[in-house]
Amino acid sequence: MVLDRGELLKALRAFKRGDFSVRMPLNLTGIDGEIAQAFNDLVELNEIMTSELASTAEQAGKDGHVGRRLMVPGATGGWQERVESVNSLITDLLYPLTEFARVIGSVAKGDL
Repeated sequence: MVLDRGELLKALRAFKRGDFSVRMPLNLTGIDGEIAQAFNDLVELNEIMTSELASTAEQAGKDGHVGRRLMVPGATGGWQERVESVNSLITDLLYPLTEFARVIGSVAKGDL
């Protein structure tokens, strides 16, 4: 079977719109199969990243799990930089809160 360029374009456009359910067929061989697999891997990584961002936002931001950080297995290069940037942002945003809680705790114990 040969890569259908029209199908690839349609999948790329769906991916660009944020549709992470789109996939290329896996019954292709040779370079066409590798292109399809690479596309599917990229979409899957974005799907995982989006899910992990939502989960981290929910747990760290809304549920108060201040130790929660983004984890994306297999992320390398720029993907890992993205993960580290988000984690750094969470740490920086939560630092004043954790310091405030530490100070209040110390004051409550009489440690002035």
